[in-house]
Amino acid sequence: MPEVKFPRFRSRVMRSRTCVFRRPGLLIIALLVLSAACHSPAPAQPAAPASSYRLVDAMPAFWRVMDATASQADAAWLAAYRAEIIGPHRAVFALARGGLDDSSLVRFRRSILRNADQYRALSDSLPAKIAAEWTRFVRAFPDTRPGAVIYLLPAPPNAISGWFRPLADHDAVVFGLNLLASARSDAQLGVLINHELVHLYHAQVNPQIRSVVTTFFMGRGNHATALHELMWIEGFAVYASQRITPGAQRSDVLHPRVAQANDSARTQSARAFRERLDVTDRATVEAFVYGGTDAVPPQAVNYLGLLVAERLASRYGLSEMARLQGAELRDAIRRELEELGSDSN
Repeated sequence: MPEVKFPRFRSRVMRSRTCVFRRPGLLIIALLVLSAACHSPAPAQPAAPASSYRLVDAMPAFWRVMDATASQADAAWLAAYRAEIIGPHRAVFALARGGLDDSSLVRFRRSILRNADQYRALSDSLPAKIAAEWTRFVRAFPDTRPGAVIYLLPAPPNAISGWFRPLADHDAVVFGLNLLASARSDAQLGVLINHELVHLYHAQVNPQIRSVVTTFFMGRGNHATALHELMWIEGFAVYASQRITPGAQRSDVLHPRVAQANDSARTQSARAFRERLDVTDRATVEAFVYGGTDAVPPQAVNYLGLLVAERLASRYGLSEMARLQGAELRDAIRRELEELGSDSN
């Protein structure tokens, strides 16, 4: 079967805050689903363990909106989308930092229309895939607390990518359709799902990490978030998601171009991060975490965090790593960055 390429969604993409990839890659998951359906019987969908999580899947409502407004102008589609998709999930959409203006939504509609069949096939497969990954995840982290709500939402990628957020009455794990469609393989799709589940678990068992999420990413609370805390949030999620996903490779958690750029700058980046471990100035922290600086390439926080986690794994189990906090965590990161930043390394 010939390879199907999804077009890139063209928008002013906001830098992702909690997910592994910020740029969509070659989208082939829907093709894999369709191919499997043509050549073998549909497998039984695994059920989520009782009382483990609740899935809020907005995709069926989205396809009803798309079908009902297929021959109508953008204004009619916008009204229906806001009423049927944003309205019922307003608490989650309220956390988006942009990307929900009319022009962004219209571009999203058109990107979906160009490959509607592939997106439908993918969205139909996702509940079973999420259930399978959850089952695998709780085997790796058996003390994961039940009650999380997993949201599957169709929205522009600069509005909804992949998040964990503690809401007032539940912990929310949010997946945007375009984030999951960016996976280049089934293993990478598993990594993207598990990455956010790791964030969920990390915040469940570690009050320091939960405070970082609510303050830095949600603007609630008064925790002074330091650079080393964000390095650990991302580094642990990158490491653990690769480790627990069968068949996952380094290229599934770090884009090869990102890895290559960071390999070349590893010594310099490790020194730059080590010198700023306790920095809490938001502008400086955001520059190091999101866009890179003159001292570090983009995604250095994920890259160095992964290397630190790999080294700490020789001394700690996964659950122990998730519970590291305070001076023990800071000192462990500092020691590993000193090694990574040495000329002999």
